[in-house]
Amino acid sequence: MKQTQIPLLSAVLIFAVIAFGQNTKSAADASAPAVATSGRVPGTVFRDCPDCPEMVVIPAGKFTMGSSASEKSWAASHGANPESVSDESPQHDVSLRSFALGKYDVTRGEYATFVRETGYPAGDGCFESSMPKSSKRARASWQNPGFGQTERDPVTCVSWQDARAYISWLNGKLRRPGSTSADGPYRLPSESEWEYAARAGTTTRFWWGDDDSIAAGHAWYKGNSGSQTHPVGSKPANRFGLYDMVGDAWQWTEDCYAESYANAPTDGSASEVGKDCLRVDRGSSWLYPSWLLRSATRERNPAGYRDVIMGFRLARTLPPEAQPSQQPSAPRVIELKVSDGTVLKASYFAAAKPGPGVLLLHQINRTRKAWDDLAGQLAAAGINTLTLDIRGFGESGGKPDKRLTVARDIDTAFQYLVSQLGVKRDVIGVGGAGALGVDNSVETARRHSAEVKSLVLLSGETLQDGLQFLRQAAQLPELFVVADDDEYPPTVEAMELLYVTASNPGKKFVHYSAS
Repeated sequence: MKQTQIPLLSAVLIFAVIAFGQNTKSAADASAPAVATSGRVPGTVFRDCPDCPEMVVIPAGKFTMGSSASEKSWAASHGANPESVSDESPQHDVSLRSFALGKYDVTRGEYATFVRETGYPAGDGCFESSMPKSSKRARASWQNPGFGQTERDPVTCVSWQDARAYISWLNGKLRRPGSTSADGPYRLPSESEWEYAARAGTTTRFWWGDDDSIAAGHAWYKGNSGSQTHPVGSKPANRFGLYDMVGDAWQWTEDCYAESYANAPTDGSASEVGKDCLRVDRGSSWLYPSWLLRSATRERNPAGYRDVIMGFRLARTLPPEAQPSQQPSAPRVIELKVSDGTVLKASYFAAAKPGPGVLLLHQINRTRKAWDDLAGQLAAAGINTLTLDIRGFGESGGKPDKRLTVARDIDTAFQYLVSQLGVKRDVIGVGGAGALGVDNSVETARRHSAEVKSLVLLSGETLQDGLQFLRQAAQLPELFVVADDDEYPPTVEAMELLYVTASNPGKKFVHYSAS
């Protein structure tokens, strides 16, 4: 297929939109947690000023805050005191507007800039932990917490009041000349905003699932920290693109602590009613065991308290005029590491709101870049799209290999696509061009027949087992596209064979003549 064959690409776009539709109803609609209800683009990153931390736009949405009885029981069986997790009840629904949250905890380097500019004092010492019998070290401070740190480590030994002072300084940088208002967009997150962002659409104990045995791959905690903090971003981000939401350092929130959620706000705002107004901190740290990495875990401390495990993360209010549009975000270049260590390059084009997903596979003399225009159109139409450089092509590592290895590579990309926030994992399409793309697309649809709901094949062919699948897959909508001026003339006959073999009654065949 020639790269300039724009009508072919248009046919793919039209078919994909028709096949999926924007009102597609599936099991995913009923079972998936309510996340993005306003079309905000999760993962959009911005920075307001050179000294401002990177912020991530969090979509508006609704979630269930707190933990279930079964989760509390699990925590108690893994080291929690039942009384210590009783404050995670009752579970309740919270609806939130779109806001922004720090991509990382505020780092030691960022806090140092604030101190240099303002002369803000380090305080009168720092506790070794928040445990009841912890001792206070008079000489300890954010500059000397008692272990080595880089400028990219989360700042610790900072109180809630210190965090508020930092925020006031940062808001001053954004204040217009002549303004007398002390307010600004930066603030600490409310407790519900924090938990919503930490869960990132999940309802499991941890943001990565229910299994604490794999915690070391997702967070810094007692089992892997070596008794100190580590640079932010050295563990994977959650599905909102936020790093270190749990582990490394506890994070202050705006709320006053209450012993239950009985009177908790349900609109995402902070609670200012609590006993003696101890301030809530969330996320656990490098010092504590894995059960405390749960999204529902709560702690509290006095506003002036400092210890070596406490830091903070910024939130930012998004005024109406600054809210992101419902346009799709720019594509993200993704590195996918397969089981043999080979790194594949892919591009992910996220739609502006939840919808289907499409995986596009190139032909043998092309790379994923050939799909850029079409992928952008699909994302604009509400279809999340992933394009992949197959092993040995484009920017992907390795050498062109046998069919089995390529299948493993494509399955890695497929799993990435269906794991993305906003992708309806049981409404997936696959499209391929040329012999390489067509054969791999058919095989991918065969291996993932429960998820794949549409197949688009451009100017290629497949082997006998692929033909057998097309013959049997009567429920799968297919579009076959070919042109007389293809680079390999026998392709027309090959595509006609695929079309005749396919058994879906709604299949389509588009043939562009040379004239």
